[in-house]
Amino acid sequence: LGGRPCIVMQLVEGGTLGDLPQDAPLALRVELLRQTALGLHAAHLQGLIHRDVKPGNVLRETAEDGTPRALVTDFGLARDEDGGLTRSGLPAGTLDFMAPEVLIGAGPLDFRVDVYALGATAYALLSGQPPFRLLVSLFALPLLLHYIPLTPDTREFLKHTLLISSIIGIVWFVMRLFRLFEQVILQHYSARVKENESARKIATHVSLARKILNVILLLIAVSGVLMTFDTVRQVGLSILASAGIAGVILGFAAQKSLTTLIAGIQIAITQPISIGDVVVVEQEWGRIEDISLTYVVVQLWDQRRLIVPITWFIDRPFQNWTRTSPELLGTVLIYLDYGVQPEILRQELERIVSLTPLWDKRVVKMHVTNASEKSIEMRALVSAVNSAELWELRCLVREQLIEFIKRNYPGWLPKVTMEMEQGRPSDKV
Repeated sequence: LGGRPCIVMQLVEGGTLGDLPQDAPLALRVELLRQTALGLHAAHLQGLIHRDVKPGNVLRETAEDGTPRALVTDFGLARDEDGGLTRSGLPAGTLDFMAPEVLIGAGPLDFRVDVYALGATAYALLSGQPPFRLLVSLFALPLLLHYIPLTPDTREFLKHTLLISSIIGIVWFVMRLFRLFEQVILQHYSARVKENESARKIATHVSLARKILNVILLLIAVSGVLMTFDTVRQVGLSILASAGIAGVILGFAAQKSLTTLIAGIQIAITQPISIGDVVVVEQEWGRIEDISLTYVVVQLWDQRRLIVPITWFIDRPFQNWTRTSPELLGTVLIYLDYGVQPEILRQELERIVSLTPLWDKRVVKMHVTNASEKSIEMRALVSAVNSAELWELRCLVREQLIEFIKRNYPGWLPKVTMEMEQGRPSDKV
C-alpha cells in the first residue's frame, strides 16, 4: 500500500471480552466462551500454543444473522509446543491468566497453559475479576527479584516480606476454599434444610467444621509468621523448654475462651441444636440462623436476632421443637358453659381441619380437660407438619369454632348465673 508491504487483517467491530457490559446476559457470556474454546482448539490442532489467552485478546462481534461471534487474536507470543521463555528470561504472558508452570519456568510447555488461561478467562468473565490475583502476585514477585538490581539488605527484606505475605495469602486462599466448599454443600441441601432433619445436621456439621478449621489455620498462620523471625524462634524454643509452667499460666488466662471453644466443638459433635431448628430460648420463639464457635444467632418470629452464648445451650435447658422431626401437636383451649354438647363441637372441629391444607391429617381430637364452678375447658388437639403451619392452624380453628358457637349455639358461651332469693315475711318490718 503506497509502496509499503502490509498485512491485510479482518476488521472486527464490537470490542473484546474484557469490555463486555456487566449486565450482559449469562447465555451470551457462555456462548462467547464456547467459541473461544473452539478457536483455541483449532490453534492447538495446528501445534500452536497461544500463551496469552485473556479477555482482552478475544474480540467479539455480531454476525450478519445477529448471532454473537468470538475471535481469538494476538498470537504475538504464540510458539510451537517446544516454546518456552522469551529472550529476556521472564515468563511470557499476562500475570493474572498465567499458568503456574509458566510462572516457575517449568518446561517444555504445552496446550495445557492455554486451558488454564481459558479457565481463568471464564472465571473473570463470569465473576468480574481474575482468579487467584493475590496468590499469583505473591508467586511472581520472588521471581522478579532475581532480575531487579537491589542491595543484599533490601533483597533480604523483600524476601522476608514476601514470605510473610505468602503465608497469609495461602491461609486466606485455603479459608476461601473451605467457604466455597461449605456454600456448595449448603446450596445442595438448601431446598430441604428447613424440613429435613438430616440435612440440617449436615449443614451444621459443615458450618462448624469450617469455623474450627479456620481457627486452626489462623493459629498456624500466626505461628508461621512469628517463626520467620529469629528472635521469636529462639523465644519459642525457650517456651517449649518450660512448657509445663507456661501451659498452666496460659490455661488459667484462657480458661473462659477455652471453655467457649470446647462448647462449640461439643455442639458440633453432639448437635443438641442444628441450623434451622425451631427453639424456645428465654421464653422467645425463634429459629437457629447461625452457629459459631462462641455464640448462636436465633432469628425470632418478629425478625429480631437473639445472640446467645454457645455455652448457654450446654449449661441450661431449652426447647427444641425440631430435634428429630418438625411435626408438632398444638392445642386450642375454649371455655364454655355446662350446657355444651362436646360431640357436636368435636364434629365441627373435624370438619374445619378437613377443609384446610394446614392440617397434616395425623391428629384431630376434642376433649373436656377441666371444669370449674363457672365453665368447662374444652381442648382441641391438632397436628401440622411444622411450627409455622401449626400456628396458623391453631388460629384458624380458634376463630372458626368461636364463630360456629356464636352463630348456632350462643347459649354455650360462658355466663354468670345469679339467683335472687325472695324476702321472707318474718324479715319484713
